[in-house]
Amino acid sequence: MEQFSLAASLTALAIATASAFQPSDLPPHAPGPANMARDKTALALAHIERGEKNEARDALEEALRADASYEPAILLMQDYRYRGPQAK
Repeated sequence: MEQFSLAASLTALAIATASAFQPSDLPPHAPGPANMARDKTALALAHIERGEKNEARDALEEALRADASYEPAILLMQDYRYRGPQAK
C-alpha cells in the first residue's frame, strides 16, 4: 500500500508542477518541445503507477531530450537517481 501512496503522491506532485510550468501561449496540443516533454512526462507517470520502472525512465529520458529544462521531468528523474540504479 505504501508503494501505491508514493506513486499517487508523485503523480499529484508532477501534475501540479506540470500545470504550473505549462507555457500559456501554446495551445494544448501544439507541436513543439514543451508539449512533447509534458506528454512524455505524463506517460512516465502512467508507467510509474503501473510499476514499469524501465518504461518510465525511458519516457523521462525522451522528455528531457525534447526539453532539457522541463522541470517536472527533471524532478522525477532526480527521484530515480536518488533511489539508485534499480530502475534500469
